[in-house]
Amino acid sequence: MGMITQTDSVRVKVGNLSLLSGIRIISGNVVQAYDNDKNEWEPDRSLVPLVMLPYIEVSDPENVQGGAQALTGVEWYEGVPKKDFGNRIVAGKDYKIGDGTESGIPKYALVVMKNTPAGTAEDIYCIAKFTDSRVGQTRNVTLSVTLRASKYEASNYTLRLDCPIDVEIDPMRETQWLRTATAQLYCGKKAVDDAHAAYWWQTREGNGEWTDITADDGKLWADCMANGVYKKTLTYDAKMFEGVIFRVRAAYYDGKRPTQPTDAALKAEFMVNVRVRDSITAEMYKTKGLKMAYDFSDNVGFKVRVFDNAKEFDDDKVAEMTQVIWKAKSRKAGSQQVTLDSGVDMAFVPKDKGFDKAYGVDVMAEVKTYKKHVILTDDDGKYLTDDDGNVLIAPIFE
Repeated sequence: MGMITQTDSVRVKVGNLSLLSGIRIISGNVVQAYDNDKNEWEPDRSLVPLVMLPYIEVSDPENVQGGAQALTGVEWYEGVPKKDFGNRIVAGKDYKIGDGTESGIPKYALVVMKNTPAGTAEDIYCIAKFTDSRVGQTRNVTLSVTLRASKYEASNYTLRLDCPIDVEIDPMRETQWLRTATAQLYCGKKAVDDAHAAYWWQTREGNGEWTDITADDGKLWADCMANGVYKKTLTYDAKMFEGVIFRVRAAYYDGKRPTQPTDAALKAEFMVNVRVRDSITAEMYKTKGLKMAYDFSDNVGFKVRVFDNAKEFDDDKVAEMTQVIWKAKSRKAGSQQVTLDSGVDMAFVPKDKGFDKAYGVDVMAEVKTYKKHVILTDDDGKYLTDDDGNVLIAPIFE
């Protein structure tokens, strides 16, 4: 009788996805003020509901899955989800959950019509689901947002930004990479002067943790400090990242400037996404050599055109924001593909490249679109600089 060994498993192993997630406020406000004299909320959610929806973006080290993910399900809860799901939110007088049929309310969005009791804070949690297409499994991401209501006083402090909460940048259309966002602390309706307002800027990493922006960051991509103190204005270089969430916090002071924020409610956030539209397309066409000499000695030329569903881009923009590699392969059996040149257009003489005149030649253009810029380093990981000490950066494409 033959022998049988022990069994072993063959399983697919994939790297971890890097997540960028949060809850986007579509309309309304998470902060309310309650006027004791008038017995009114501002805003009153029974009149102007709060609408919010989670978002999930992923970065895959294996380049299989990336970008904004389609939600496959969202569960909403009042507070931390209980084991028996007893605090799960259902449609009713206080809440409504979008089914995708009502304008302005996306599918899975939570519509809050309930006013937060004055002087309190309530946490809303959600479990957002998406599909890890690499293994065909559903992934869950737990997120939360705090709803607050303060009793109205003329001296209530608020913090505002002068930019949208969602900034979308298409590199194919971008002409200004340096952007600014300015925060302003208010006391009631009056702006607090700079001598009595302190600010702090942060970014959120893929793991959900907030990280302080430092003076070193100012040399590379995000500048918001002067003499070791945070300014009210952030200047960021959008070509140095694909997506990031910025947060600013603030505090009022009279006398010595505080070293850290003291009021968790005084904060404002905005998100920046840098990406080429999914509808972008590239085509190639022949510019010369429609008729070829018998010995393959004529010059033949090609060019690419790049466009999306809105416009065709000029040659300068294509050269700046794409990487075009021209390749060719003889139709002779066993031939290998060869790289001819790079650039928006190119020309070559088939005979000079060693192609056999007895067989045709297939030419193609490999077009990669802009992803972001990266800092150049040496073999030891140190930044490369020019003669003036400026850090060298270069674009990468995908």
